[in-house]
Amino acid sequence: MNNNIFNNSIWAADYIVESSGIACGDQLSIYIYNNNGKIFFTFLCFSCSISKKFAEYLEISLSGKSKEEILINIERLKNKKYLDCEKWILDIPRHRYACIESVINTLASIFKEDKICSIEEAEIKNEPLACDACVSVKK
Repeated sequence: MNNNIFNNSIWAADYIVESSGIACGDQLSIYIYNNNGKIFFTFLCFSCSISKKFAEYLEISLSGKSKEEILINIERLKNKKYLDCEKWILDIPRHRYACIESVINTLASIFKEDKICSIEEAEIKNEPLACDACVSVKK
């Protein structure tokens, strides 16, 4: 992976999604950079070690892939269909699966049409952002 492109997901993010509605108090932010149809992302986690480890795993395994590839893997992970290299997830206590689900859901939120909005477009129209209720999206 080209580290410069990966770093752009933080320094030149197209979108930033912040999720702080997690019941345990964890806060997750995902910085997204689209480069010719490849979605690069990185998480900033103020959270438990389980969600941090899972976020790091998703960055390594999915960042830089196409939207379609990422969505297929999100669905697979939501259905708990783990690859051989993901069997470590089964060692996580069942009562801590919410830590994994919060990371998956934050990643999935970048593809929901009603969640992603352009601040520049909203400013031009002088309308409030449609996504303010759930997550904060910045451009």
